[in-house]
Amino acid sequence: MRSFIKQDRKEMYCINLLAIIVGSCIVPLLKTGVTLPVIVTFIAWLVFLNLLPGLGVWGLIGRTIGSGSAFVMALALGVTYNIICYLVGLMASAFWLYIVLVSLLAAAGMYFVFSYLRDAKNRHLFRKIPLADFCVLAILILMTNTILYYNYYLSTPLPGKVDIEYYLDIPWHLGNIAALSLNWFPQDFRLAGYPFHYHFMAYAWMAALKSCHFSSAMILLRLYPAFFLNLLLLLVWYTGKVLFSRTAAVGAVILFLMAGNFWSFKPYNLFLNNLMFSPTYLLAMVLMLYLIVEIYWYLTLVHINKSHIRRIAVIIPLMAVLAGAKGPFLPVVIAGILSLMILIKRIRTKTAVLFGAGVLIFVLAYLVIYRSGGAADLGITTGQLIYNTAVYKDSYGWFHSKGLTYAGPLAVIIYLVAFLGIKWAALVFCMARLRDKNRQIQYTLLLGMAVAGMTLGYLLQARDNSQYYFLFAGMIAINLLTADFLAEFYKPGPNRARGLLISFLILAAMVPSFKDTYQMIGKNMHDTAQRQMLTTKALTPELYEGLVFLSKNTSPQDLVVGRRFSNTAGRRIWFYYSAFSERRFLLEGWEFMPSNRTTEVEKRYQDIVRLYKTKSVIEARDILSRYHIDYMIADKKYRSTCPHFPHQGIITPIFTNEKVIIYKVHNRKTN
Repeated sequence: MRSFIKQDRKEMYCINLLAIIVGSCIVPLLKTGVTLPVIVTFIAWLVFLNLLPGLGVWGLIGRTIGSGSAFVMALALGVTYNIICYLVGLMASAFWLYIVLVSLLAAAGMYFVFSYLRDAKNRHLFRKIPLADFCVLAILILMTNTILYYNYYLSTPLPGKVDIEYYLDIPWHLGNIAALSLNWFPQDFRLAGYPFHYHFMAYAWMAALKSCHFSSAMILLRLYPAFFLNLLLLLVWYTGKVLFSRTAAVGAVILFLMAGNFWSFKPYNLFLNNLMFSPTYLLAMVLMLYLIVEIYWYLTLVHINKSHIRRIAVIIPLMAVLAGAKGPFLPVVIAGILSLMILIKRIRTKTAVLFGAGVLIFVLAYLVIYRSGGAADLGITTGQLIYNTAVYKDSYGWFHSKGLTYAGPLAVIIYLVAFLGIKWAALVFCMARLRDKNRQIQYTLLLGMAVAGMTLGYLLQARDNSQYYFLFAGMIAINLLTADFLAEFYKPGPNRARGLLISFLILAAMVPSFKDTYQMIGKNMHDTAQRQMLTTKALTPELYEGLVFLSKNTSPQDLVVGRRFSNTAGRRIWFYYSAFSERRFLLEGWEFMPSNRTTEVEKRYQDIVRLYKTKSVIEARDILSRYHIDYMIADKKYRSTCPHFPHQGIITPIFTNEKVIIYKVHNRKTN
């Protein structure tokens, strides 16, 4: 009787903790412009078009629901297949095909869940989850959403109510979501007539969500990070637990949330700070963590059998979606698999299959993404990422002032020590234990990934900057190894006291790193306040109203032209038109575009300047006809001759408010 009472009490505690977890995710959304109906619709979409399809695939490959962690893994798997089904429907120009495919998987998932719950022993799932795990996860998820609220939501208000100046990349991402939701192959809305190939797997997931009639801004700025950051935390936890232990799982999450890196060029916490620039990396990290677990399970199989084939059927789609989510992540995983092939002979055959699949997928992704016109130029600039950091510059300046001959190499050493800190000890510890057969697969795979990520991060460059996303992939592996390193000192035994003392000293050494993350939040809040103080902001409610008018009253294939002046002196970078009108623009911004487009961009820019300044009807009509322009946007704040042309029978105003006029081009010159 007492055992039943304890079980019921435990289940009650778990339900209360689950309520805290759900509340910590939802309350910040409600406080930052998301309505309850939007949240309910979003949750329903996640369940029916992500979780259930994932459980369907989970059941079809012969797996069972052994604990609540299975739902986390199935959700990540469902996200993968949701993206694949959406892209299949998009390529076939048949949205109904996406719905049919994902619904079939969801039906299989429902059958699988009902079959599982038919057994009375399985109806109390919470009883299988240790209460301590639930408590720790509740605390960590509460921390995650608090950081998300202060570090992202408050810095990115939803459009339409106040004047806004976003971080540069946010409107870039918004335009990409719209482009993928309307076209295959997706066209770059900022430079009409050219394709883009830029992290499109994340955009595909968000484009699929747009079918619920959510705006791209609502999805990117609220729903997407709210879901994926929490899913990522759960996967960090689960990966640490599967590879090492529950203690390591806690350490891995803490390292992810709180460990800064003294990296002044991309300052503060390497992962969380990037939310401000490119939230699309969240999907890649989720997929990569899940892929690491799948590879580990695959390699621990004793014989090649049906289960082996089923795991390959999961791993290959994961690799494919990861390649399109963040290209630099996959070669780091491949390097880890190669390390296994070299160092662990007993699993060479299975790793050869993994390695071959990974290389093939990466080559295909490289040809489609990196070698096409939509990708930024890649090159080799050794150590560029290091040379741009404050810690390198300060160290080099001090050594140089002392007249030391090797000031540069010494400054590099100082940087590397500061960047990894105590994680160097973890790497040495794991390398020393490579002969441990219980941890050999984990250590070899993760060490190979760590070395590859760091090497490629400091070797390759794009857009005049090193490819720090390689460091992202490498740091995922390093954090997992460090978490295991810390957990080793917490093991019970005769040296328990010494282990706890060492752990305390290690954590004390990491306090500056934790402080680094805290300062990151303060810096982003300060930057937000500074942007709010600007007298002129790029997106006003009036401009947003006009752009929404375009999105609702024009065809997705229409071509629009606009000309604005940037708030940033000397930099013609504006992505707001295409982001919020969700229409193709003749030209909007050109920095960060590949060099093979530079000539065309320059030509278009000069034509746009002439169009908005000329008083010649013949010249205006010639430019409008040459580019097949359908609509023109004029900002009333800036002087132009557009109001002159309606009287000449070229354009007609179709929308106007206090700050914006939109014209329809209805009388172009015929060839």
